[in-house]
Amino acid sequence: MIYIILFIAFVVAVAYWVNYREVENPQHWQCSFDFEFSSEEFYQLVQRIVEEKKIPKVKFSRVFYSQYGMLSDKREYLHIVKGEFIYDVCAAPYGASFFVSMWNVTRPSVLKKLGRKVKWFEPIMDKSTYYQIDTEGMIKGAIEGAFNEAVREMANTKGYRDPAPRVSF
Repeated sequence: MIYIILFIAFVVAVAYWVNYREVENPQHWQCSFDFEFSSEEFYQLVQRIVEEKKIPKVKFSRVFYSQYGMLSDKREYLHIVKGEFIYDVCAAPYGASFFVSMWNVTRPSVLKKLGRKVKWFEPIMDKSTYYQIDTEGMIKGAIEGAFNEAVREMANTKGYRDPAPRVSF
């Protein structure tokens, strides 16, 4: 019985070690505007637009990341997850302005990470099918499109007449 408990503890520890906050391919985009806007309204707007696209198995939550380090204030982000693709959207005042930003990162599965740690499996684990590549493109296009649409709607409600910038990774 003790061996089963130790084995389970070992598996959990390895899974945690492999999966702990490790992300790949970080991409970032941001833009500021000379007006004030509600962060909460922007998050709701982005979420509504993404939901309208009816992308299967998309999850939304709010996460808080430290601004400068472990003991600093935290900033709220809209966290959008589809499989191994993660989008963190930030909207916040900055001085007399307002900014929006989006981070796109990839968090591979535990199995994929473990496979990469073993040299013999690495070539197999890094292969993608056409379907996987197409799906990734569709997810990125849908989320980026929703973000762009939300930025345009936000800017239009404030009378911002310049063309709103477009995010593209």
